[in-house]
Amino acid sequence: MERNVQSTVTGALNDFNALWRNWATYGLTVGKTALVTSAKTLETTAARLDEWSTQLTAPKAPPVDGEEVVAEEEVKVEEEVVEKVEEGV
Repeated sequence: MERNVQSTVTGALNDFNALWRNWATYGLTVGKTALVTSAKTLETTAARLDEWSTQLTAPKAPPVDGEEVVAEEEVKVEEEVVEKVEEGV
């Protein structure tokens, strides 16, 4: 009888140990995946920020014929909208 109880307890502890190891392995795998994904996201974000920085510091090309006129019209429209908003229209 005593040997039977000892065998049952040993079996239960072995099962618990296997279960714990499986959960630990799963948790570590999920953690690794999350860190790798985060690193890739940060790398992509850093690359995009570098592109924007390069674009901001790059010399601006001279305007194409008619482009200045369009820009002036856009400014006029924006100014009109701001005035109407300020007037409460």
